[in-house]
Amino acid sequence: MSTLSLSSPPPGITEDVWATHEAAEPEAGDLWLLSWDGRALGLCVIYARLDDFVLVWPVSLPSDPVAPPAVTVTNTPLEVPLYPWPSRETGVSDMLLHRRLGRLIDTRTLEATAEAFDDGDPPPLPFAPVAATADRVAAEGYSLELIDIWASICLLEWPGPAPDRRLDPDALRKAHVSPSALAEILNSDTPTAVQVFRGEASVTPSQFEAIESATGVSPGQLVGGNARKVQRLLIDPSRKPRILELSEHLGIGEADARDLVASEYALAARSTGGVEERLEGVFSRLLADR
Repeated sequence: MSTLSLSSPPPGITEDVWATHEAAEPEAGDLWLLSWDGRALGLCVIYARLDDFVLVWPVSLPSDPVAPPAVTVTNTPLEVPLYPWPSRETGVSDMLLHRRLGRLIDTRTLEATAEAFDDGDPPPLPFAPVAATADRVAAEGYSLELIDIWASICLLEWPGPAPDRRLDPDALRKAHVSPSALAEILNSDTPTAVQVFRGEASVTPSQFEAIESATGVSPGQLVGGNARKVQRLLIDPSRKPRILELSEHLGIGEADARDLVASEYALAARSTGGVEERLEGVFSRLLADR
């Protein structure tokens, strides 16, 4: 399987074409390079845009030992034939979208190809060449490797299964929960309860259970709306360069960089300005440190 680099193009592809970054919202038919922690993961074409993630078809290069059921796209943004795998569709988080390389497949052909695979009919895009007998073992091995690689890619997510959750002060007030009442519910001192009340400290699952038991309000109704909005902003592909810049600056991984920004944002949540303005202020402060 071809080893990809974020900076150096694969064999047969020019540096200008590989390094081209077309800023745009992810759309069906677009060719994207995925990355995580500063490492290229793979190429894909977007099949569908959903909430916080995309459905994609893995894409192989001419140097890969491809065979059907991969299909062939001759005219591509990389100026070499590429081989999408419609039968290997998977979902990946927006946070993995690193670089848009251009439009690979028009929407009509994309839908017709997907429909053909669903119905077992010949697709409008031609199948990849059948491997010669000598190469068949390599093609079969590559096909299995592709499944494993993309299974691991689709498991990458942020925030994780137990994200840093903070309460919304306005939601607490609507539930008639004061800082002093919260201190009693959590069996904590007043300063700690005030921090939790203001959304300046995260809440553990057991604390959520205690709050729900005491108030009858589900935890989801008490989580800060701004926190959720910040999480969505931090996985947006347009902020990927900023995340990578911070990750490199501090010598930490992408997930840790996002955790840090979200945490620092919560501490600055009462400052003036909109969510995006305050978020950019957090990036600027963190990048100015050290």
